[in-house]
Amino acid sequence: MATKTKLAKSTLPKGYTQISATAENHDWDASPILEGVIKRIDSAKIDNEMRKVMHIEDAQGDRQAVWESAGLRALFECNVGDRVYVQFTGFGEQKDKKKNPPRLYEIGVQREEKPM
Repeated sequence: MATKTKLAKSTLPKGYTQISATAENHDWDASPILEGVIKRIDSAKIDNEMRKVMHIEDAQGDRQAVWESAGLRALFECNVGDRVYVQFTGFGEQKDKKKNPPRLYEIGVQREEKPM
């Protein structure tokens, strides 16, 4: 099994603008609250299914990747530049014993104000 390595923070030379960034998948069990600014939203093909992934930058400048799921669908209606607060609040009722119980989240947003 591969070991998880913490990504090093990038420091570009003076005069460069960052145009790409990597992000670690957010671990909701270790850190149930994620607050930050949406930096980008991408799509990826996983098991022949298109899935969205959102990169959120926290106050320390670390980027966390959050994958779209049923419980986080409202989060993916937000836009790049919006400040979001997401808290994992626990598990819902397991209706199908063959599937994991749904994860429940509380989601808030501060919309980026766009100039008129």
